[in-house]
Amino acid sequence: FPVTIHIHGHLHDCVVSDPRNPDNADPRYFNVCVEQLNYTPIAFEELKKQFALRDFLGLPKVRS
Repeated sequence: FPVTIHIHGHLHDCVVSDPRNPDNADPRYFNVCVEQLNYTPIAFEELKKQFALRDFLGLPKVRS
């Protein structure tokens, strides 16, 4: 991925805001908490697919 991504399960119903537009969720974060996923498990392969669809344009690059 072109940026550092974050997968969290402790945020419950919270959303991390996008620094480019605070009204949207930050595409670098994926909340895997059961409240966000309708109490349904999600496979890591599906997470990778979801991240691949996100818009990272204008966000900081991966730290080396």
